[in-house]
Amino acid sequence: MLISVNKFIKAISGSFLGVFLTLTVNVNAQCTETDSTISPSVCDNYVSPSGKYTWGTSGTYSDTILNFKGCDSVITINLTILPTPTADFSINDDSQCENTNSFVFTNATSVGSGKNLTYKWMFPDGNASTDTNVTKPIIKADGTYSVKLVATSSDGCMDSITKNISLLAKPSAKIFNTSLDSCLNSSWSFKADDLDAATFTNVEWIFPTATNFTDSLVNYNFTSNGSKTVEVRITNANSCIDTSTISVNVYNNPTAQFTLNDTNQCLVSHSFDYTNTSISNLSSASLSYLWNFGDTTTNTSENPSKTYLTPGRRIVSLIVTNAVGCADTSTVLVAASPNPKPQFSINDDSQCENTNSFVFT
Repeated sequence: MLISVNKFIKAISGSFLGVFLTLTVNVNAQCTETDSTISPSVCDNYVSPSGKYTWGTSGTYSDTILNFKGCDSVITINLTILPTPTADFSINDDSQCENTNSFVFTNATSVGSGKNLTYKWMFPDGNASTDTNVTKPIIKADGTYSVKLVATSSDGCMDSITKNISLLAKPSAKIFNTSLDSCLNSSWSFKADDLDAATFTNVEWIFPTATNFTDSLVNYNFTSNGSKTVEVRITNANSCIDTSTISVNVYNNPTAQFTLNDTNQCLVSHSFDYTNTSISNLSSASLSYLWNFGDTTTNTSENPSKTYLTPGRRIVSLIVTNAVGCADTSTVLVAASPNPKPQFSINDDSQCENTNSFVFT
C-alpha cells in the first residue's frame, strides 16, 4: 500500500524554503532510520532544521526530520553561537546650540574577547564615519535628530544603537545704527537686536578701545579716524550666542579758524573784517561756513564783514563743516565801543580883548 505524506521542509540556516515535498511511502517496506551531523556557526539564535527548537547558546543538540524515504532522520547539531557585539556610545552633551556645537561621540561597544570590531556612524547632516570615536560639529536648523552607530564583529555579527541629540535655536544678532559714517569724537548710537526673538538675556559690545558695554543701546565716541569694526554678541534663553559686526568710517573734523582786522573798534565808521583760514582735514578741501555775529544775524560767506548799529561786546562764532558733515567751531570776543562826545565849559565866553582870562574846563 502506498501513502502520500506532505512535509514542510525548513532550511538548516533557519529560514523557510517555502516548498512542500510530497513523499510517497510504501508502508509495507521496512523503514530505515538515518543520521547525520552538521556544525553551524550563527549570530544570535539558531532555529533547528525541523523548526521545533530555537537555541541561543553553543552546544550539541539533536533534531529529527523525515528522510527521503519518509523515515526518521536524526541530525546531530554541533552549534556555535558567535558573540554578537553590544553597540553603545555616550555623548558629551546631547543638547547643544545649532551654530556653535561640538559633539563628542565616545564608543562604548563591547563584544567577546578575541573579536575585532568595525564601526559605521551615521549623522543627521548626511555624513558618516568609520572611526571608533568621533568629534564633530553638526550644523543644521534647530530640532531633534538621531545619531546611529552600527558595530560589526570580525565574524560578521552586527548590532546597532540610535540616540537623539537636540540642536538648540540660536539668536540672530543684528546691529542697527543711524549711519555708517561718523565724525571724530562725536557720540554715535548703536542698537543690538535679535531678529528671531523679542528678548535676549545678555549682550556684549566690542569696540576698538572698549568691551564693557552690556546695554542693548549704547552711545560711543571714536577717538581716532579711519575704518572701525563694531561687534555685538547676544545670548538667548538657550545660552546660545550669535555675533554681528559692521564696519564704520570715522572722519576727521575740520579745524575752524580765522583772523580779524581788529577785535576792538569804535562804533562810528567801524567794520569787523573776517578772513577765514579753516582747514577741512580731508582730501576734499570743500567747506561750508556759518558765522554768528552775536546779535542774531548770521552769514554764510567765507570772508564776511560786519558792522553793528549799537555799541557793545559780542561773541562771534564760526562753524565750518567739511564734505562728510563733520564740523568745528571757533569763537572770538569783539567790542564796538561808543565814540567820545567832546564837552567843555568856559568861565566867561565874552571878555575884553586886552584883559581876558578864559578858563576852559
